[in-house]
Amino acid sequence: MAKLQDHWLEIKDELLKLQGEAWPEVRGHDRSLSKGTGVWREFPLLGLDVDSKSSCPHTWHLLTQVEPVWSHWQLCPNEETALFSRLTPGMHLKPHCGPTNLHLTCHLGLQVPPGCSIRVGKEWRTWHEGQCLVFDDSYEHEVRHDGDSTRIVLLVRFWHPDVDPKQRQALLAAKLKQRKLKEWTLCSSNSYCSSTGTECFRGRPG
Repeated sequence: MAKLQDHWLEIKDELLKLQGEAWPEVRGHDRSLSKGTGVWREFPLLGLDVDSKSSCPHTWHLLTQVEPVWSHWQLCPNEETALFSRLTPGMHLKPHCGPTNLHLTCHLGLQVPPGCSIRVGKEWRTWHEGQCLVFDDSYEHEVRHDGDSTRIVLLVRFWHPDVDPKQRQALLAAKLKQRKLKEWTLCSSNSYCSSTGTECFRGRPG
């Protein structure tokens, strides 16, 4: 947090240079969370086969110097580790929970007009430019933008400090196995069937 806050103006400067770039609108599950009249767009920095070293070299250098961030990027290449998140007025992200508490999420306020707020659990907060908010997104959370101009934060995910670095890969493997098991349901023939209905096992798949 200290590293990001100390260099937030340099990060914002790189952000402003990206304003003419194409920012994709969120898709999939994230899109289903969108409500209201606003638009939710993201500019990925680390993760999902994205490496922003050329477009945001200073921000990239800051993030990859932090071991829990760098390690999250290396061990979870198919997940979003860092991105710029942009919301326009009227957007409401419906209450939802993240899939795991293995990581924490940090928001660094970069462009924060009045009228923006985030709830985690029962507590509502707002962002402030140049300051970080850190939360566990496995708790229910939601975001409201009732202001009149665009809100942008730098979102960074990093390993929860209570996770032993030596256990990270084993915990990820266990999470993946649990996710695969959830794709199977007990059907009427007392067998486990895949969500596509193309496979069926008498015993629980493992």
